[in-house]
Amino acid sequence: MLCVVTALKVADTALMILNARNGVEVGTELIWEYIEKNETPTILVVNQLDHEKADFETTLEQARARFGNRVIPFQFPVNQGPGFNAIIDALRMVMYKFPAGGGKPEKQPVPAEYQARANELHAALVEAAAENDDALMERFFEEGTLNEEDLARGLKTGLAHRQYFPVFCASGLQDMGSGRIMGFIHDVCPSPADRPAAPLEGGGSKPCDAGARPCVFIFKTVQEPKVGNVSYFKVYSGTLKAGDELVNADNGTVERFSQLFESEGKNRDQVELLMAGDIGCTVKLKNSHTNQTLNPKGSELKIERIHFPASFRGTTSVCRAPNSVS
Repeated sequence: MLCVVTALKVADTALMILNARNGVEVGTELIWEYIEKNETPTILVVNQLDHEKADFETTLEQARARFGNRVIPFQFPVNQGPGFNAIIDALRMVMYKFPAGGGKPEKQPVPAEYQARANELHAALVEAAAENDDALMERFFEEGTLNEEDLARGLKTGLAHRQYFPVFCASGLQDMGSGRIMGFIHDVCPSPADRPAAPLEGGGSKPCDAGARPCVFIFKTVQEPKVGNVSYFKVYSGTLKAGDELVNADNGTVERFSQLFESEGKNRDQVELLMAGDIGCTVKLKNSHTNQTLNPKGSELKIERIHFPASFRGTTSVCRAPNSVS
């Protein structure tokens, strides 16, 4: 849970899995509390649609009851349960038919028996996209629909401002649906620059602007054997270069970012710079930890802190990596 809380602070979009046989669970509701606190755009994915007790409609109803009418299905399953093999995509108005065992689907026309529901959902998506842009709304009223490019633009704006939460279908075990979800993330999910400005301690906000002075927020600190503290941070503005020195706004410590890394799981790739919106890490900061902001000398901006659950307070400065030693 601690990792979820810290990640939601810096993520530009969250992806939350709902279990098709269990619906909205206690853990789901706990995570949603932090999604709401951080105002994070969120995609919902109903997984395990191949399970014998899968129930997409009940799961969708529970999600709407708990998370509100902004929950909008972009897809719905065909033959859910052990025979699950197809997904109707209301955004692209196609059916994805999967081979036995999953993998790459074949695109097919929407079958006649599902056409009415697909049309209804598609109209809701077009309306959701158009309401964020006066020009799109005018085009929608004139033409009754929007082309794919206009849809993507309007949906990106709406998702960035949390005006809707899209619902997708998947079977992780059978590798069904993940490719379409990744495509949506690439095409529609907002970049850091599309998001509202980050709130600051004491009021005000910090826009994501690569041309501004650097502002770095540490959201996680991990202690690794033979390495020491690894500080994971997000660059909220400006450009941070290897060798730059910034001042900790909490304690006045001057820290030198001697090395910069991009992290992918347990692997780290060294880079020369990170720009506004990037997430990276560094090693061996002297006196800077989780929930602290660093700026150039003369700036005392502080990104709003992570609000940890009471059970974690006082234990968030340093987390130990697996196999670490005391």
